[in-house]
Amino acid sequence: MVKSKVLNNFTFFIIPATPKRLHNIKQSAYESAGAQVIDTLEDEHTPSHIVLVNKEWTYAKVLAYLKVDELPKLTRVVKDEWVSRCIENGKVVEIGADDEILPTTVVKNEPQAEPSEIKQEDKDKFEVLPVKTEESNESDESEYRSNHENTEEPTEKKRKPARDHRKQTGKTRKLTWDSVLLSQPHKVEKTESGNPNQLVIDIFSHLENHYTAAKDTFRALAYRRAVATLKQETDRKITTAEEAIKLKGIGEHLAEQLQEIVETHHSERLDYFHSKVENVALEVLMGIYGVGPAKARRWVGEGVRTLEDALARPDLTPQQRIGIEHYDDFNTKMPRAETQQHFEIVKTVVQKLDKDTIVECMGSYRRKEEFCGDIDIIITLPIGLEPDTEKALVRLREVLLNTVVILAKQGFLTCALTGPDPLAYDYNVSRILDAVGSFDRWYGASTVPSNYGVWRRIDLLIVPPDEIGATRLYFTGNGLFNRTIRLLAQHKGFSLTQHGLFRDVARGKRREKLSEGLLVESKSEHRIFDILEIPYREPEERSM
Repeated sequence: MVKSKVLNNFTFFIIPATPKRLHNIKQSAYESAGAQVIDTLEDEHTPSHIVLVNKEWTYAKVLAYLKVDELPKLTRVVKDEWVSRCIENGKVVEIGADDEILPTTVVKNEPQAEPSEIKQEDKDKFEVLPVKTEESNESDESEYRSNHENTEEPTEKKRKPARDHRKQTGKTRKLTWDSVLLSQPHKVEKTESGNPNQLVIDIFSHLENHYTAAKDTFRALAYRRAVATLKQETDRKITTAEEAIKLKGIGEHLAEQLQEIVETHHSERLDYFHSKVENVALEVLMGIYGVGPAKARRWVGEGVRTLEDALARPDLTPQQRIGIEHYDDFNTKMPRAETQQHFEIVKTVVQKLDKDTIVECMGSYRRKEEFCGDIDIIITLPIGLEPDTEKALVRLREVLLNTVVILAKQGFLTCALTGPDPLAYDYNVSRILDAVGSFDRWYGASTVPSNYGVWRRIDLLIVPPDEIGATRLYFTGNGLFNRTIRLLAQHKGFSLTQHGLFRDVARGKRREKLSEGLLVESKSEHRIFDILEIPYREPEERSM
């Protein structure tokens, strides 16, 4: 029973209107909660909300169903689940990113699709479908939305009608994980600073961050792919939508945005985001080490707007405090040459402690990119040198512990983010073992003499020798390539993690893993590619 008229002053238009029985049930529930439900847009009342009973509908399909080019300015398109939560909670709850269907650029002067079908351009809107990662860095917390903020993005009324550039190029824009992995990869050979498309890259990167914060996975992924593609265009400047649409990973809507940025030197969409103080705060807070999208949304909801606000929080962890104090250092990419200096210092100490160790620098360094975000280093032993896996790990843990103590004492390692702080134990190995025992990874920061005073993020990880192939694949990246190949593996009946390629993995109704399955391969990168029936890609060919 509805306790109060929580939906007073709300006017709903429910779609789809069939089946009639479902429509009547919804209408009765909404009206009991105080809302007015109208049956047609020609009604004297303008709907405050279009309510979607079918959550799979897109904004484009809503317009096609209603046979209109655009909705009234203040009308929002929401899912039925949000209305139900309002009724259940006895109050109007915030509209989260997953509750609202936001508008996209409307293609005018073209025939509208029939109500029963979705336009092909909407089906092909995102080239690669996302897959949930095996590990999650942060729990799914409640969404942030301002109580009084209209979260719709601006309809681009002054822009020229979008043209179907696919018709001009004769190109079909449907790319999936298998076609992406089987397509001819590009090599990245020049620096980001010399890229003639840097302005578009920067703006698209900002938009990716905003959509990541809003948990809009599809849009974030689309911008990420576009950025990766533009980074490869180092010899020419892409200036028109016609040129952009020919590139892998850039669809019609992003092509139109690219042309807008080139012509005006700004983005109306990004301007919209930056017009909201809360949106700017989200992007800033997500740059703090130890603060993910969910935590950033919660902090903004609690009034945090600046790094100074975050620094004053009583629940701030020591790691987050370091992340704020060295915010610029951690968020500025370093030249490849500087990354190599950090790597060589670690490698020299590790191999002095144990001459048999294999030490490799992963991530963007292994992909041979000219700029790196942080330093990811793995330490292992040759396969077969130590047949007993546990004995191999004991040996590697001893090396890791002594490496951390030596490098911290030298001043190269400047702080600990995950793992013990050697300074707290007076650089005494025995005291660390007594207090925390051995460890398999150590995350922190480091600095080199050539750039003394600037801290860089560094991660040290030991790897069982038999897992080195899967580990190399996982830690080389990039993130989009990893997500794509994991989805392909899942489609073929496997599960791919940093520990290996597995088959016969039992999964639940929501695709969660119920068992690890049987190990198929973990020692060889090449063998994993072979089993998945895709050509091997050199590390520098994995920047997607």
